[in-house]
Amino acid sequence: MKAIVIREFGNVGQLKVDHVPPLEAGPGEVTIDVAYAGVGFVDTLLRSGRFDFVKLPVIPGIEVSGYVRAVGEGVTNLTIGQKVAALLTDFTVQGGGMGGYGEVARAKAALTVPLDPRDDLVTAAAIIVNGATAVMAVGSLVPGAKVAISGASGGLGQCLIAAAKAAGAAEIIAISSKVTHHKSLIRAGATRAITADDFGNLMDDLDAAFDTVGGELRLRLLRRLKTRGRFVLLGNASGMDTALSGDEIWLRSLQIEGFATGGLSSLFPDRIAAAARAALSFNHHSVGEIAVLDLHAAGDAHLALETRQGPGKFVLRVR
Repeated sequence: MKAIVIREFGNVGQLKVDHVPPLEAGPGEVTIDVAYAGVGFVDTLLRSGRFDFVKLPVIPGIEVSGYVRAVGEGVTNLTIGQKVAALLTDFTVQGGGMGGYGEVARAKAALTVPLDPRDDLVTAAAIIVNGATAVMAVGSLVPGAKVAISGASGGLGQCLIAAAKAAGAAEIIAISSKVTHHKSLIRAGATRAITADDFGNLMDDLDAAFDTVGGELRLRLLRRLKTRGRFVLLGNASGMDTALSGDEIWLRSLQIEGFATGGLSSLFPDRIAAAARAALSFNHHSVGEIAVLDLHAAGDAHLALETRQGPGKFVLRVR
């Protein structure tokens, strides 16, 4: 089968189409004839060698849509030919999960979501991981809450807007350096769109903040929370791991959470899959523009994400 195989960590030049044997479905697994594979910012971190758990060679890609090719032993809820989307985020399985940038992907059946015949395969591949993450992270947000979301124009940020809106947030402040995207963030459900430089106009009364950027912005968001405010760390696109004050968290009774879908997929696959199903029911126009490229152009997608060019989400057309 055709697949992009990373044999050395590095720049986008490592994303080369190769030919490898197709994967087989083991117990509790399915294989999927991949129609589309989602590309997110996390893929650029994987390619550059940011994560210690990734062993080379590896086929990147943590989200796909397509049709079930084969079912492994013990799988009774999925059938050959069924239209599905899957999260390839259980990094405890043989090979470390992933594998989306190839014609055939192997997925845990528990993390494979059946699609309605009317569901769009492009949209499903684009939002299944970010959407599941957003739904789980937003959790039991109190209706009427005031929240802020950093990196709001990215794929995860846009899903966080949709999830917060679905949870009944009264105010959703979208923080994005892409001023040209602010109007689209308002259309997606944000009540206000600002840049990080506009923090002086942000009041100190946030019920919750969702941070995908890290760095100094993480600390500034923390200090805008009200007492007992909730802070959810969902990424570090800046690459700067700014320290948070333990005393400040303690004395203001703040609630700090970290949420990584990959770390939870092996522990709570049913909950992750349920969140993915909920995300797929979002108004798909609310999760922003999706750019579709052919498999061989994966490097172009990575470069655009790293340089903050184009939309927040790319999808590769595999078959």
